[in-house]
Amino acid sequence: MDKKANGNWDDWAEVGMAMKSSNPNGIDNFIRFSKINKDKYDKNETVQFWEGIKIKDENENKLSMGTLMKWAKDYDKNIYNKTFNPFLKKSDIEKGALCVAKVISNDLTNHLKYCNDMFYCFDKKTCLWFMTKQPCQIVIETLHKYLDTSLKYYTDLLCEEKDENKRKELQENIKFYNNSYGKTDNKSFNVMLIMHLQCY
Repeated sequence: MDKKANGNWDDWAEVGMAMKSSNPNGIDNFIRFSKINKDKYDKNETVQFWEGIKIKDENENKLSMGTLMKWAKDYDKNIYNKTFNPFLKKSDIEKGALCVAKVISNDLTNHLKYCNDMFYCFDKKTCLWFMTKQPCQIVIETLHKYLDTSLKYYTDLLCEEKDENKRKELQENIKFYNNSYGKTDNKSFNVMLIMHLQCY
């Protein structure tokens, strides 16, 4: 979004309108965005502009969260993919099940709950919750989704990279993530992962 912050007044104003439409109480985010352009930033002007933005109703064309996401993707597709798609950092995998559990727990909150020493899984077909002692399948599916998108992120970078040294580094990352499927499918790893998920 730096391009918008360092652009003209209309660029800056459009981001403010999209932010307020997405979150009327998000002035702190708009101030943080405005500060990217150190030469033009003025706190009073920023606050006054925010307070003067009128949120359009549902039937009017308006800038929205979708608009912000598109601008972010247009600015840097690689950073966008790494930020908004399920992604596991190498360091998280290397540190073990606890760090992995912290990352994937956000994705599991709508499908898996832990209460009274039992896990409850949500069945999409029946729209009902059912009790289970070991929710291995949904945990492994979620973990694989993170590994899949992480692997794709580096594979896409490799396809675009011309520098030989950087290509070698990317190939090492791809090899690491390919090997991670075997490491994380290990029974003892999954037991530890499920144990840590009880805390989230």
